[in-house]
Amino acid sequence: MMAGVSSILVIGGGLALLRAGAEVPQAVQWFVWSLLTLMLYGSLVGVRQLIAPPLMFIANNEGIVSYYLSNHNTYTGTGTLLPWKDISDIALEKRRGVNSSGSRTDVWVIACTLKGNAEFDVKKHSSAYLASDAQRVICLDAFGGTIRREELRDRLHSLWHDRTPTGLP
Repeated sequence: MMAGVSSILVIGGGLALLRAGAEVPQAVQWFVWSLLTLMLYGSLVGVRQLIAPPLMFIANNEGIVSYYLSNHNTYTGTGTLLPWKDISDIALEKRRGVNSSGSRTDVWVIACTLKGNAEFDVKKHSSAYLASDAQRVICLDAFGGTIRREELRDRLHSLWHDRTPTGLP
């Protein structure tokens, strides 16, 4: 939506500048063209993220790889592995968290409780960290895009049971 509005403004602004021609001072033309270029770049980035959104986490044979970095509120190219053998529970929870604008809000997360303390900084990789979680609960975003959050939890839960010895935590 934002990319579409920005694209319309870029086209309209560019056409208005071309039509105005010499009537607009040179400094104003440079400023507006620069602004329109930045808006076009933002539109292209928005479209790219719609077509190929960033990877939140993946589940593979070894475990769950989370790509979230809470200190930057973004996703990275290199993830952190949560081995299946270290996970004692997977649950869907509603928690207070920080959204992309920095304000606190209720978020749905998949809380992966570990059998022991994690070997990495949990707060850095958890999307809704609580002080009571210590180093034992990692929260993954429960927004699955085209599937319901309950279905996402169930898929992770079945993978977890299939990969742990005897299917038990």
